Amino acid sequence: KEENVNTLGETYKIVFSEFHKILYRVCGKTYADKLLFDIEDHLHEHDKQIIYKHIGCLLEPAKPPVLETTSEELKYKAIQDVILFNNMSEESHIQLSSCLRTANYNTGEFILKQHDEGDRFYMIVEGSVQVEIANLAGHIDIVAYLNKGEFFGEMALLTCEERNASVRASTPTKVLYLKKDDFDSFLTINPQQKDSTIASLGALRTLKAIPLFRDLDSNIINSFATNMKKEIFKTDENIITQGDIGNKFYVILHGTAMVHVERDDEKDHFVANLEAGEYFGEIALLKDIPRTANVTAHSAEVTVLSLDKESFTSALGTYELLENNLANASHRRLVEMMN
Repeated sequence: KEENVNTLGETYKIVFSEFHKILYRVCGKTYADKLLFDIEDHLHEHDKQIIYKHIGCLLEPAKPPVLETTSEELKYKAIQDVILFNNMSEESHIQLSSCLRTANYNTGEFILKQHDEGDRFYMIVEGSVQVEIANLAGHIDIVAYLNKGEFFGEMALLTCEERNASVRASTPTKVLYLKKDDFDSFLTINPQQKDSTIASLGALRTLKAIPLFRDLDSNIINSFATNMKKEIFKTDENIITQGDIGNKFYVILHGTAMVHVERDDEKDHFVANLEAGEYFGEIALLKDIPRTANVTAHSAEVTVLSLDKESFTSALGTYELLENNLANASHRRLVEMMN
């Protein structure tokens, strides 16, 4: 009944007020803010509405950070722009965007910590963050900077593995985040989306692990991944053929492939085996020459990601570091094929 809710609400308000005073006195503002933020974060949206209506904001009077309301249009656009979800329907985008929550971090605050259990995926709405990895000796390396429109923590959507890095706000930062529990509920309602999401996560993880991309901004990798298509080849099937016009760049997702060339002696010469995470096909695109080798599926099945020549050339024109890395790698490969 309404009167019972109001009476209980007044009791809660008194209790939380005293709790705030003790918490801030004993633990200090930083820890108290975080704990209160987490308490509110774990409330169901319906519960929040009731509590706010009858009690007011639980985080008063100490005024720690409060979850902000972000427009539904911004949430929907954020979901649309993430490569992991770009094969989903409009209805699925709407369902996922309704699960998004907003959080704000001050400069220097951790958003997630290395070795913590992963339980949410983040998208940057404002500001920037730095990705840090601590080695066994405790030395910390900053391995990447991420800015507005980029995302991190994506593997937490499928597993509860430990975080392999920390992420800290390098400026005042606002993020949208999606909890694993909410994503699991979404997949329960939309089981057909699970395979495509797993495939997208796998492709992204493979691309990020390639030495060619390791020092590049994640926007470059996401740009590559967005335009790549999955292709499957069977044993002994040619993926590229020596002498053909080059029109694609390839990255192996699963399986192995064999590189071999035909030389003036008209014999087929083995050059190398390529495994998951390795790439090929860049020489013909970089130098605008016919294919310099045959690449054939070696395992029972080879799954590759391919990028058409136009998208490949566009990426190189935008990112000079990527062009330099590819040029150096292709030169080494040409030398290998001549030996």
